[in-house]
Amino acid sequence: MIASYSLVSLLTFFVLYLEEKIQTLTLQLRDYQLNQKQANQRQEQHVSQQQQQLLQLETHNQLAHLFHDEIGHSLTGALIQMEAAKKTMRGNPNQSEHLLNNSIAITKEGVEQIRLVLKQLKPPQESLGIQRLKGDLIAFSTDYAIQTSLQFSGDLTAISPVMWHVFSQNLKEALTNCLKYAEASRIEVELAVYHKFVRLEIKDNGIGMKDFQASLGLTGMEERTAQLGGTLLVVGHPHFTVTTLIPLSTHENSHI
Repeated sequence: MIASYSLVSLLTFFVLYLEEKIQTLTLQLRDYQLNQKQANQRQEQHVSQQQQQLLQLETHNQLAHLFHDEIGHSLTGALIQMEAAKKTMRGNPNQSEHLLNNSIAITKEGVEQIRLVLKQLKPPQESLGIQRLKGDLIAFSTDYAIQTSLQFSGDLTAISPVMWHVFSQNLKEALTNCLKYAEASRIEVELAVYHKFVRLEIKDNGIGMKDFQASLGLTGMEERTAQLGGTLLVVGHPHFTVTTLIPLSTHENSHI
C-alpha cells in the first residue's frame, strides 16, 4: 500500500510538473511566434519602403529626361524664336509675326505636355485612399501586436476624397477604442462599395460590451458621418462592431 501510494504521489507530481512545463513552453512558443510575426511585418514594411523609394527614383529620372530632352528643348526653341521676332519687329513685321506665332504654338504644346505628365504622375484617389487605410492598419498591428485584415470590394473610384477622409478618421478612432476596451487579438476591416452607398465595417474578436454609452470618440465618428448624410451603427455584443454607411449620390463630386 505504501509503495502504491508513493508511486501515485510520484506520478501526480510528475504530471503536475509536466503540465507546468507545457504551459511554460506554450507561453514561450506564443512569445516566439509573436516576435517572429512582428519581425516579419517590420521586414515587409522595410521592403515596401525600399520598393517605393526605387519607384520614386525611377520616376524622378524619367521626369528629368522628359523635361530636359523634350519639353526643355521645345521651350528653348520657342525662346529663340521670340528673341528673333524681337530683333525683326521693326525691319520685317511679317517675319516677326510669323516667329511669334511659332513660339506661341511651341509654348502651348510644351505647357500641354507638362499638364499631361503631371496628370499621369498623380496617383488615383482610390489608390491613395486604400493605401492610407492599409498603412494605418499595418502601423497599428506593428505597434500593438494585434492582427489586422482589410478587404475591399466594388468600384473604389466612386468614393470621393471627403469620404476617404471620414473613413480614415473613423478607422483610427475605432482602433483606439479597441485598444482601450476590447482586449482583442484581431481586428477585421471591410470596405464595400454598393450601388447607392459605401460601407466601412470594423469588428474585433474582443470581449464586447452589452451596455455602453457613446464616448467622445464615437460621438465624433457620428458627427463626421452625419455631415455626409451617413449613419454610424455600433453593436457591442458579442463583439464590438462599428459600421459607417455613407450614401454615394450627394458626394460623387465632393472634395476636401
